[in-house]
Amino acid sequence: MKIAALALIVAACGKSPAPPAPPDAHPAPAPAPTPAAAPARELAARPLGPSLPTCEKAADHLAALVEDSALAPTPDQRAYIQHVLGRDRPTVVRYCVEVAVPKEIDCLLKAKEVADLFGCDRFRREIPPGLVEHTEASHEDCEHLFDRLRGFQVEQGTDPETLDKDREQVIRTCQEKAKVGTIACFIASPSYEQARHCP
Repeated sequence: MKIAALALIVAACGKSPAPPAPPDAHPAPAPAPTPAAAPARELAARPLGPSLPTCEKAADHLAALVEDSALAPTPDQRAYIQHVLGRDRPTVVRYCVEVAVPKEIDCLLKAKEVADLFGCDRFRREIPPGLVEHTEASHEDCEHLFDRLRGFQVEQGTDPETLDKDREQVIRTCQEKAKVGTIACFIASPSYEQARHCP
């Protein structure tokens, strides 16, 4: 635009414009396009986990319990509690879908007050019926092991999608190499640190 305007001014003065500068032999590369943000992964139930509608119901129930547990809240306090829980609801739903087990959520949904929630997580550590009677690890036993491992790692911040890519390989390796006692110990462990030390 500036070059065209300059040419017009020079022509009006009766002078010919200077020849344009030769193109640069090494033009600067065009800026790389900004990558579009990756779409958020759609939340869906995992094998052995609770359903998405159940987790949404659980999040609502949890919010109601926490709200009701406030000691004689003022309208301002109640509004604050609702605001915080409203902002947190997607996190609660995601945690439920990615980490919780169905019996744990059933326990949560039956809770009448916040104190009843304590201990619901014990169902994550529940050894599946029949596992300890097995002489060799079954596909189902190893699915339970993977689900427990996945839960531990999601809690530590690992992307669930990355973990799910290795699901079948982990289950296959478990069936080939794991001892039934190790699987039982791993599932029953209260922490990842303890689970990693199972014999």
